[in-house]
Amino acid sequence: MTKQYFQTILFLLFCHVLPLTVTAQTVNIPDANLRAVVEKALGKASGATITASDMAELTSLDARHANISNLTGLEGATKLTWLNLSYNYISDISAVSGLTNLASIKIYKTKKSDNKAV
Repeated sequence: MTKQYFQTILFLLFCHVLPLTVTAQTVNIPDANLRAVVEKALGKASGATITASDMAELTSLDARHANISNLTGLEGATKLTWLNLSYNYISDISAVSGLTNLASIKIYKTKKSDNKAV
């Protein structure tokens, strides 16, 4: 009886903790166009879960002409060395300001008002 009780408690704890672990690793990319570009770069299907470890492996991203207006979510692309954001509608590029490996960023003809992070 004690063994069955222990197994039940363990099962309930597992069911409670597992969803929290998965949720904590999911990256929020609110801009649908940026999300589509990232999915393509990672070789993921549309709507697939993008995890923090996925983002950490991204080394280059070509987001030209993608109608992107929000860069939220790129903060986790810590290995990103090359980024092209040309011809978009970005007003705030602070999301990429902490990417210390970023050696090249292109933002030609992009509507932007906050370029303090450049």
